[in-house]
Amino acid sequence: MIPERVYVKNDNSEKYLEIVRELYNKAIDSDYTEKYSAPFVLFCATSLEYLLNNIFINYTNTYFEAETQKKYAELFITMGVGVKLLTFLPIVSGNKFQWDLNSFEYKTLAEIITKRNKIAHGKDFYQGLKTSPEEDGSFSISLKDLKEENFLLSSESEC
Repeated sequence: MIPERVYVKNDNSEKYLEIVRELYNKAIDSDYTEKYSAPFVLFCATSLEYLLNNIFINYTNTYFEAETQKKYAELFITMGVGVKLLTFLPIVSGNKFQWDLNSFEYKTLAEIITKRNKIAHGKDFYQGLKTSPEEDGSFSISLKDLKEENFLLSSESEC
């Protein structure tokens, strides 16, 4: 008997990780760190989300029928990447495993998401700076109090 339909899925995980490796090699080169650190962080977070989506799609495909599987997978895909990271482990392990929120691994992945959000949704708010009166009636400000938001990698070692 020939099935009416066969379901297949294209898996681009290796392609994502290959691009991450290429961007990493550029980002750790001191001549290119400033230029490639933001793309590296963005693509790391994109790859992380792709892998989390892929894990959940595979999970739902194993445990649900076709119509139900797609519904559950689509709901998972609409969640924010931070929520996906936090929830996928207990979900796919049937609550046998959960993140140690203080672990190096979890903190590193969460930091990638935080840095990605700072790059992708950058906001430079006005800051109040203290004034100093001058003898002529004017005032001066010190820019050393200006807080610069460092959304890029602060050092090569962060890679």
